[in-house]
Amino acid sequence: MKKVVGIFSSPKTSASAILGFLVLLLTQIGYAFDNDPATVMDLGVVFSGLLMAFGLLKARDNDKTSVDVGAAEPPKPVNNATPYTTR
Repeated sequence: MKKVVGIFSSPKTSASAILGFLVLLLTQIGYAFDNDPATVMDLGVVFSGLLMAFGLLKARDNDKTSVDVGAAEPPKPVNNATPYTTR
């Protein structure tokens, strides 16, 4: 099975990022064009939403491992040695 790598390798967090940012952006665009001088588009909210979306696009779903999303396999211990030693 071919591994999907990119923003859609974790569809739940990617969908949350895209939908969340769209709701935020469309709400702010509505404020800009509602002909009410008391409501204005807040670019600070738009940019913070953009950062939130970027973070969620880079995050992975809880049910995915690093290997599932394209990371290299961890190295195997040599000669049956334990990977961590205690002193």
